[in-house]
Amino acid sequence: MKRWMTIGMFLMVSMALVFAGCQKKENTFEKAGKKIDKAVQKSADAVKDTAKDIKEGAQDAARDLKEDAQEAAHDLKEGAQDAAKEIKEGTEKVVDNTKEAVDEAVNK
Repeated sequence: MKRWMTIGMFLMVSMALVFAGCQKKENTFEKAGKKIDKAVQKSADAVKDTAKDIKEGAQDAARDLKEDAQEAAHDLKEGAQDAAKEIKEGTEKVVDNTKEAVDEAVNK
């Protein structure tokens, strides 16, 4: 029985050594594949970075455009208010002048 155990142990150690010696080495195609994978990953990362930069630029441009539009709307509102004030003042002068003219015509 001891003999069978010794033989069994010898076979197990032998198989372990055989499997350890059968380690697969990288061939040229596998090396090239790994290089291609790295290049593709670098390209993908560059595309993501570029897309992020474009998105940030578009957001900045949209924010600037919104601010410019708000400023233009404010300026337009102020201009319209100034014009309305001038029209009102001009209309009041016309009314006053008309009253004076009517009063002079009636009193003559």
